[in-house]
Parts: sequence; structure tokens; C-alpha cells
Amino acid sequence: MKQHEKIVNFYARNSVTAFQKSRYLRKLSRLCYQAISNFYCAVSPEYIRRQRMQDGGALINTYPWPYREAWFADWKEDSNPDTYSLVGDTAGFVIKYSTSYCAWKIFEFNNSWLTRTACLHNHDAKHWHRLLFYNGYNNTVKRPEPGKKYIGIAASKGVHGEVVWFEGFDDGHSVDRTNDTGGRIVYSTYRDKEYTIGAALDEWYVWVEITKSHTVS
Repeated sequence: MKQHEKIVNFYARNSVTAFQKSRYLRKLSRLCYQAISNFYCAVSPEYIRRQRMQDGGALINTYPWPYREAWFADWKEDSNPDTYSLVGDTAGFVIKYSTSYCAWKIFEFNNSWLTRTACLHNHDAKHWHRLLFYNGYNNTVKRPEPGKKYIGIAASKGVHGEVVWFEGFDDGHSVDRTNDTGGRIVYSTYRDKEYTIGAALDEWYVWVEITKSHTVS
């Protein structure tokens, strides 16, 4: 592991109860690794290249460094309050979960982090319909429209539910982002801590439109 990777992992490790008992130091460490990640996304040529490829229509993972790296916060997860070891992103969602990934995609599009209500667990996607409504995203559709941005919510999928980011439509050969080909809906998400591209039937997800203009209710 390179020196800068050790440093950012040191801050991550000291941001959780399992390894750091001081609440003040946990908060300071959390701010440090989040600031490093935000700085990376602002100046990194590699990240800028990913963004341009995405804007050009490529299906590419733009989830930020270091969250997407396998070595980052690679210890065993524990959500017990006394031995808590889950690491959160800038919006407060647990990294490498679908919630963190989709919160990032919304920020990437809208330059605005979701405001998370106290009743929502930071890795639980079951109530994201309510969370998105709270943040002013209240247009729910059965099937996405080409050229628009959507979060798909499957509350019953897995233990914590799942949210996904709409990418386009499966035309049988590639992903079409400008036309509804009548095929399956293509999405991206994080599943089992891995970046995942998938395709869904209409009834699998509830789709909420993500727009540029929104207000927290």
C-alpha cells in the first residue's frame, strides 16, 4: 500500500468506534478522509477522465476514490454501537453500499448532497422513497424516460433493500440512453461491495426522477 493510501486508511480507521473511543477524534478523522476524497474528485486527472467518458455515454464507475478501492476500510464490518466499524461517505451513507453509490450519483448530477432524516439507517435502502420525497424529488414513474435521471428503489431486495441509478435501455447489443428501445432498463449500483451493471424488468423497481431544481420539504 502506498503512503497516501495508508494515510487515508488511517483516518478511516480512526473514524469508527471499534478503533477510536474519542468522539472528537472520530469526527476529526472522518472530516479528514472525506476532505481528501472531495479534493481528489476536484483535481484528479484520472477522475476527470472518468467523468468525460461518462459524459460521452460510457458505462463507467465514477464512485470516488478512495471509497471504491478494495484496500480502503477493508476490515470486518460491525454495526454494534460498541464495536461499530462502518465507514461513512460525506452524506453519511456507508461506503460501498447502494445507498452511498446513489447518493454520490445524485451529488455528481446535482452538486447537492441528500439530507438524511434521523429515522433512516445509513445503509438501509428500504425507505429511500420517503428520503427522496423529503429532499424534493417526488416524481415517481413506472418506467424511466430517455435522457432523464432516476433512482430505482427495490425495498424488498436483500436485507436492506437496494437503490440503483438509471443508465438507459438494453437494445440487445448496447445501452441506448436517448431512446426507449422497449427492452430492459439498465442500471448501475453497488452490490456486495462491487460496482455492478444490471438490467431490470419494469416491475422490479420504483423509479423516482432526479431533477436539477428541488427543495427539502
